[in-house]
Amino acid sequence: MNRWNEFDYIKTPDDWKNIPLSKPIKAHYRLSFVIACTFILFTFTTTIAYQQEIKDWLDTRFQQENVYSVKNNHVKIDKLIMNPPFAYEGGEDKDGYEIVKDVYLVANHSLKKLEPFTYTGKYKGQTYSFQFVRSKNQIMTFDHKGYIEYSLPYIQNNFIYVMTQDNNLVKLNLSTKELKFITHDNQSINPIMSPNGKTILINKSKSYWTAYDTFTNKETRVNDISGYALSNEVKFLDDYNVITYGYDESIDDTKTYVIDLHTFIKKSYDVICERATPFVIEEKKNKVNIKNFITNKECTIPIEYEEGSIYLTEDYILLSNYKGNKHYLYSNKDNKYEEIFIPESIKENLNLEVLDDDSNELIIYNDEHLFFIDISHLFQE
Repeated sequence: MNRWNEFDYIKTPDDWKNIPLSKPIKAHYRLSFVIACTFILFTFTTTIAYQQEIKDWLDTRFQQENVYSVKNNHVKIDKLIMNPPFAYEGGEDKDGYEIVKDVYLVANHSLKKLEPFTYTGKYKGQTYSFQFVRSKNQIMTFDHKGYIEYSLPYIQNNFIYVMTQDNNLVKLNLSTKELKFITHDNQSINPIMSPNGKTILINKSKSYWTAYDTFTNKETRVNDISGYALSNEVKFLDDYNVITYGYDESIDDTKTYVIDLHTFIKKSYDVICERATPFVIEEKKNKVNIKNFITNKECTIPIEYEEGSIYLTEDYILLSNYKGNKHYLYSNKDNKYEEIFIPESIKENLNLEVLDDDSNELIIYNDEHLFFIDISHLFQE
């Protein structure tokens, strides 16, 4: 190229020399950028102000020393499922089955992330496995693969009770991996364990129920529990007494039964209790009446009734989402209630729940923030 110096005479036109190599950013691009930044800043500022307003309301309503904010920024609160003393982030796999992600211990008004253990064993040459976390005498197992499908929530001397793929209840020694079959009938389903793990109720394929005593290793048929009773229609009062429903042919109506699993003596009550608990809740136009049919304690709450939700635990009843942003917390022990009014400016997406354990805690949360509220002081004189 340029063998005869032919390119030496080529000159750049003078009007080309003034062409800029880069174009200036047009004004409307600058304006769009400013608007976007302003919007982001406004949204961030509004969110901070909203969360501060919630915190100020909680501090005023429940006293600042009783309000605890969860500080863990990695907790996905909108996915959190409470299962005291544990909580976990739930989800679904590609087939729509529930999966458990991060697991936390609910303790000391906070969430502590737990590292699960992987457990493996063999039955008839086939490997089974699951993951678990534990706290004192309670255990949560998940991600089951193979013969064992799920476990009951209590540990006794390093033993746990598990359900198998062929519908049997089995006692698993976590140390030796020995499997001891409690049932061999292949029709044991939906077991319910008593509060301290002393008794296990077992449904026999919707035909009848049995009670298994974990100390005497004796399984006994319970004739007064309907075989068709769902798990939420049978509830332990303590380790040896259960509440359930029964049909009385003589009056052509449903009654509530309390059954002693030691003597199998049944007490019958002419009431229909709420979700197999000691409470009868009657909702009327301008009031809700709560009665413990065992102790006969009764409390009437003046409520302008609207479509609402009822949350029950052993110690508390929370009546939620009533007209005027009002919630009502009833204490079974004190036979008193407290009204909880949420201001209009912060009510949207704000949820209330009572922890179903002995912690005396209310949780208030939205998709981004979670607060533990110590409510033990609310009903003091």
